[in-house]
Amino acid sequence: MDSASACLVSVFGLFVFFDGYGLDWTLLSGSCHFLCLSLPPVSLLDSRLHPLIQICCLDFVLSTSTPKFNYFDYTTYLDLVIKVEQDLLFMVMSWFAPRWLLGSCRFTNQLHSNLDIEVPQMVVDTFLVGGKYLSPIVMKKSLVKESWTEFCDHTLKSWARGYHDNDRENDSDDEDPFYSIPIPFKLKGHVLPFEGKPDKSIMHILQAGWRELNSLLSNVPNLDRNDQSIEVELKEVLEWLFAENILVKATDKNLGTALVSMDWYESKVSSFLLSNKGYTFISEDEACTLIQRMVKRICALCYFNSTTWAFVKGNLSQFLGSRLLPPHVEVDSLLGDLMVQEDDWEQMIISLPIFNGLPKIHKAPWGIRPVIPCHSVMQGPVSEFLSCILKTLLVDHLQILTSTKELVHDLEHACCQKLAKLSSLQWHNNVFICTADIEGFYTNVPIKDCTEKLRDLMFFHFGRGRTGKVKADYVSELFSIQQVNLVFRAQVNGRWEYIQQTNGLAMGMLAAPDIVNLYAAWYERRLPAAFTDKMLLFKQYIDDIICIILADSLDQCEQILGNYSIPGLKLNWEILETNAVFLDLDIWRSPFSRDHQLKYRPYQKPLNNFERLPWCTRHALQLLRGAFKSEVHRFAIASWSSHIYNEELVWLKDLYISCGYPPAMVIQWIKSSKEVAFKNRLDWVTGGNDTGDAERIWPLKSVMNLVCKN
Repeated sequence: MDSASACLVSVFGLFVFFDGYGLDWTLLSGSCHFLCLSLPPVSLLDSRLHPLIQICCLDFVLSTSTPKFNYFDYTTYLDLVIKVEQDLLFMVMSWFAPRWLLGSCRFTNQLHSNLDIEVPQMVVDTFLVGGKYLSPIVMKKSLVKESWTEFCDHTLKSWARGYHDNDRENDSDDEDPFYSIPIPFKLKGHVLPFEGKPDKSIMHILQAGWRELNSLLSNVPNLDRNDQSIEVELKEVLEWLFAENILVKATDKNLGTALVSMDWYESKVSSFLLSNKGYTFISEDEACTLIQRMVKRICALCYFNSTTWAFVKGNLSQFLGSRLLPPHVEVDSLLGDLMVQEDDWEQMIISLPIFNGLPKIHKAPWGIRPVIPCHSVMQGPVSEFLSCILKTLLVDHLQILTSTKELVHDLEHACCQKLAKLSSLQWHNNVFICTADIEGFYTNVPIKDCTEKLRDLMFFHFGRGRTGKVKADYVSELFSIQQVNLVFRAQVNGRWEYIQQTNGLAMGMLAAPDIVNLYAAWYERRLPAAFTDKMLLFKQYIDDIICIILADSLDQCEQILGNYSIPGLKLNWEILETNAVFLDLDIWRSPFSRDHQLKYRPYQKPLNNFERLPWCTRHALQLLRGAFKSEVHRFAIASWSSHIYNEELVWLKDLYISCGYPPAMVIQWIKSSKEVAFKNRLDWVTGGNDTGDAERIWPLKSVMNLVCKN
């Protein structure tokens, strides 16, 4: 009876069964013969039952295998597991995993340490608290209202005669769009109340903003917490840290809290700065001289550069100099002209960034991620506007990614169309997923070569005529001001030192990601045909690269990747046949599947700390709901199927409930946005059907005002 059923299937089409399921048909006459007894052949080969048949075969084989299947022992894994769709495989294999692995340790924080001494449990418990058990904070509503009043005064004055006093109406079609790049809005310091007649349109906007802000404030409870929180006692813990000379550090990639010894940290910082040729130790007098030069260059850019004054969408001069003291201006007694005088250096106070290192606990042995916080340096606005200009060049380089959503769109459309044209044999044997990391990209970019490449890209975009040269010169000047004379302080071998960065990009500068993207793009435009002709997909995001390559063999794939090179930089390639991790996606393919498609799901980094805004901090409900729904939309984008999407939402629900959120409220939030988020997950990527004419959307980035104090 069993053999007859199997023969009937074989007559119906063995290849159809093998090609459709990726399974050996002899399973039907062997371990999975019960399927022939339960279902007619026409049902077994029905494409709508593919997932069910795969699950049944996999579950039965894993349950009856000898030796017994062990989730933690790869030697007990059967060949069948590589032939089943990965999302189904994860689901079935989870049935064989121990309960403690799936449940109790799901959202547990871990305190990381590389200390040679035993850490008291009191210290461990304190730093494992994280954000889940923070006491409710006190929001000073009066401070919020004062900030709003000051913001309104800034806005009205800026609109009346500040950042927009250079706006010029020009309906001419010949207007150069380069000079219409919007000037970023910047607030600085206390401002006197606005005097004059306010613009009605601006007042209408501000009134709407106040109504929303007032609604948020009305949801904040009035709390009186004059005493220190009793839930977490820090006194004894801090005393132990001081006595043992131990630092508490945030980790690279936001993987939690780490304890490191002061000696280890200082040795890592010192070793990095002393061994890196891009840093030069200077004296205090040399640092003062460099800072004076920087101030003079920024002033010259603001007041004496004709290109600065050619921009029409705001007062660029005022923006670029917003980190400096107001200029000392006097009136010429003969001509009556305003003259900018020399700065009084004795009255100027400059804050220098302090070099910092984040422990890289995901590396063995631990290292540090160098961080130079340049958020408040005086050349920061120059870098910010340089970033605005460089973003206009990205339309020439479609391989540069701007978001996960853009990558998903390419996987679903352009790449999918190419894969669909492959034969079953090519899909099975000749497709490779390759990822690369550019080692130390920021700190190893040669500045001189980078300047030349940026100029060349400006010429390519704007032309090599006189106007193109003016724009290229201006970008070169902005880049030079950002890079040259960058001074910071660091503690090296126990002493505070002044250090000048002479090569490589400062990672804290806003334009740095745009610069490295375009620097790599210059070399990518010159890749040989031996590389580009084999690419089914090629995308780059700063120092991460992903390629889908069609090659005859693994050796040929390695030869193809050898054609990609950037002088002075090292690329670490990883070549995989079935799956890879890129950004926040786990991407895979099933070589035995009939649908030639790359599939994906959200990827959670190992050691992820899973910190979220805790419910107990009593943030406004609108803010908490907005943060939650943003994650729902992120999961919608990163899930190739509704099945995976639903799994991720169950995980997200459990995570937020573990952070103290009311279960009924979390469920309602998911219910209200679940379907809409998945239905519209890729709508904004392109304005038309032609993916070659995709309109890139830049997400709004904002800064939250720090008005909350314990």
